[in-house]
Parts: sequence; structure tokens; C-alpha cells
Amino acid sequence: MYINTESIEQFMENIEKDLNIINEYFCIQKQKKAIVFEGYNIIIMNSLKTHLHEWEELLSQASDISKYIDDNLEYLDKLQKDIKEINDLTLEVQLKKVKNENHDILLDEINNQYKKYQEEKNNILQNLILQNTQKIEEFNKKVICTIKKSIYKEDMFKTTNSLKTNTAYNQTKIKATPENEYLENPKKPSKKSNKTLLISEKDNKVYLPYLISDLEKELKEKKQYSNIEELIQNEYILDLDKFKNSMMARFKQAYNLIKKKEKKSIINATELGLELMFNYSLNPAIIAACKNEDELDIYLDCLEENELDSFKIFDVKYEISPVIKLV
Repeated sequence: MYINTESIEQFMENIEKDLNIINEYFCIQKQKKAIVFEGYNIIIMNSLKTHLHEWEELLSQASDISKYIDDNLEYLDKLQKDIKEINDLTLEVQLKKVKNENHDILLDEINNQYKKYQEEKNNILQNLILQNTQKIEEFNKKVICTIKKSIYKEDMFKTTNSLKTNTAYNQTKIKATPENEYLENPKKPSKKSNKTLLISEKDNKVYLPYLISDLEKELKEKKQYSNIEELIQNEYILDLDKFKNSMMARFKQAYNLIKKKEKKSIINATELGLELMFNYSLNPAIIAACKNEDELDIYLDCLEENELDSFKIFDVKYEISPVIKLV
């Protein structure tokens, strides 16, 4: 649609629609940039500690992928500037119309600019950005596939070691403690249950909740630990750094929940890991604190409905590091 004296309002509505479309594209590309950035961190981390050649291959591609996203953002920025300039000219036409001043030359200028803008918009959105986005998506899929392969190898290694360890220890009997007795301070484990997930930046630790009855059963399976306190220190007090790379941590924790706690297949574990991987509202420590998939589902429902106060399975507390003031 092109502008004339009678169609100024409709033309401005079209401009507003175009601006909204461009803003949507901006949001999508920025989200992809955040995902690629997290993926880049994962690649660097894993290329340093594993020997999978896939990580080295992805590392060599990462800079190109980053450039594709930056190019897309530049294309969108140009479109946004062009349409805003056309919008400013249209406002000028409206003003001249109110003052009964001649604005035919200005209308011609707007129509010429709008024609060029439409041609450029079609080329950018349907060709340039689409081509770059396809390359970005292919890269993200490769990262996810390599993560799956890496997680599977790590899981198989840990399972083998666990089987070897379990045969080397005898069962240890522990006296039961009533479940209604809860710890007041999760940092000081004893033979009381802990109902609090404490995420402590101050200690750089995550203190997971647990029931003593569950620990007694777990202790019989994990014979490398001689008592409950040792089990808690190793399995329920974790380094916060384990969760720093949130995207990878969500995948790993969801994978472990399904594979190790629910005893389901690698396929089921991978599916949930991929589903939650990009849920930026979900703290990965929450997944680690859930005993089973049902608890996680309840939390996700509360999160989606913005009713986290309704989640009663365990309490979630944060301990923030004190802010250091520079004088």
C-alpha cells in the first residue's frame, strides 16, 4: 500500500504493524544470541576437559555463527531506522494537511522511500535473515546432539564406576529418625530431615532437601558412604558452580532426574533435558532438589501460573553475597 492524502491513517497503521514485526524479529534474534552464547560457553568448557572431536569442530564454527546473528541484528536495525524515517515524514504530511499546505512532493518522497523499504524488507526477512537463521539452528542442533553424546558417555562411565564401588562395600544399618523433625539450619546436617533448598552465594553451595527415610534407603545402595552425614556432604551439599552454566545445568539435572531417580530410559531423560534446557525462568537447583518427576511437574505448574507460594513440597531460600562498596 502506498500513501495519498486520503489514506494517511491507514498508511500509519501499516507502519506500526511493520515496527511490531521488526521488534518481534529483534526479540527472536536476541534470544538466539543468548542461546548461542550459552552454547559457546558449553563448547569451551567441554573442549577443554573432553576429547570429543565434535567439540573442537563446533568451537571452530562458533565465531561464524555469532557473526550471522550480528548480521541479522544489523539488517533489522536498518529496517527499523528506515521505517521510522518514513513514519516521521508521514507525520510531517499530516501536519501540512492540517495547515492546508501543499504536501504532494512529500507524498512522492514517502512513496519512493516506502517502495525501496518494501523491497529491502522482503529481501532481508525472506532471504538474508532466513538463510542465517537456518545456519544458526543447524549449529544449535549440533551443540545439543554433542551434549547428548557427552552426557551419555559420562553417564555410562559413572554407572560403571558405581557398580565397581558398590561391590566393595558392605551394607550399613542406620537407626530411623521421625520425619516430622526438620533441620533448622540446612548447613548443619544431622539425623533430621531437611525441608529447605538453600541456594547460598555466600558459601558458594547448594543445600538440597531430603528425608531421613530416603537417605537410609540410599545409603544401602551407595556403600561408598559409611554414614548418613557423609552421604549428605557428598550428595546433598553441592558446589554452586555446578549450576552456573544454567542451560547445561538444566539439561544435566533433568537428565539425571529421569535416568537416575526415575530409572527411565536415556531417550526419556534426553527429551526432558532438551525441553527444560531453555526454560530461563527455572533455576536448575530446583530440578536437583526434586525427588521425582511429579514434584518437578508441580513446581513447573506453580511457576507457569506465577503461584510459587502454592508450592509446599520444600521451601526455597536464597542467601545472597554481601555487596562490597568501593570507597
